[in-house]
Amino acid sequence: MRPQDVYLQLIEAAGQWNSFNGLEIARSLRANPELWRAVLFCDCGYYRLFDVEGNITAIQTEYSVLRGLPDDTLFLDTLRITPQAGREGQLEALVETWDADTAKWLSFAEASSAHPYRQEESAFVAAGFDTSKAVLEVWWD
Repeated sequence: MRPQDVYLQLIEAAGQWNSFNGLEIARSLRANPELWRAVLFCDCGYYRLFDVEGNITAIQTEYSVLRGLPDDTLFLDTLRITPQAGREGQLEALVETWDADTAKWLSFAEASSAHPYRQEESAFVAAGFDTSKAVLEVWWD
């Protein structure tokens, strides 16, 4: 089994909660492989704590996924998807059908390690990618 297949199965296994529907999301990803290179299902990995002015006061590591596993519960809430070059708009349109709470693009500067080009922005652009849309992060509450 390919590692990517494991992540698609995790998306399915997460079931349906709030507006997240793992089976439908996995089906639509499998039906549209021309839109994406890779998909990761995870939690954000940390919590940011803010003061009343909106300044970050602390960052705490998130471990809730470990809490749920003994009870067959997945505390995962975020998809991170790398697009196929030139398909960013189509991928975004597909994601909009999933009724996520947020969907935001991470730039090449923020997420260059997600691509084989790493720090070579010129190679990323030459391959047809948009530097403002390197990874699409999709989150459900």
